Amino acid sequence: MSVDGRTRRARAVAGLGVVALLAVTGCADYVGDDLRAGTATVPGADGPTDLAGAPPTTLPPPDPEAVAVTDLGPGDCFVGLEGFVPGGTVGRLPCTVAHEAELVAVVDLADLGATWPGVAAVAEAADAACLAGFETYVGTDWATSALDYAVVAPSPLDWVNATTEVRCAGFDLGREPLSGSVAGSGR
Repeated sequence: MSVDGRTRRARAVAGLGVVALLAVTGCADYVGDDLRAGTATVPGADGPTDLAGAPPTTLPPPDPEAVAVTDLGPGDCFVGLEGFVPGGTVGRLPCTVAHEAELVAVVDLADLGATWPGVAAVAEAADAACLAGFETYVGTDWATSALDYAVVAPSPLDWVNATTEVRCAGFDLGREPLSGSVAGSGR
């Protein structure tokens, strides 16, 4: 399906295999008006010091915390979108750090019954749940959004073990890094 000249990829269900996007990048952390103006008072100096030629102050990004996809909750931001698969592991980070995706919904499909309803039924229910969860969380219609979503649905073995939750992650359609939460962003 084409939306505004952009081709949307088929949403992945169960065996999602998404290519890794971008490495985590650092963000400059300038503090105070003096630094914004290019000057600062240095202890032991008689007055402001010109920082125009000094390299910017940057803090290294925190190391991502390796977590199982099933341990992610709505609002968790992460890198390693290729690990967003059943049984997969991703790197959880604060949403204030550049990241690839954010979990936008966890939906239980237990109402489909105690016995495995089949791949087609689970895939359809998972996609519908993630679409609704995405639109509610982001605050905009998916078809016009700059974001897309990925789905991790339960397998037949998960279902037998009473694990019937679907996890839905939002990410930038152009695979650009996200900064800040997408919650209520209208993107």
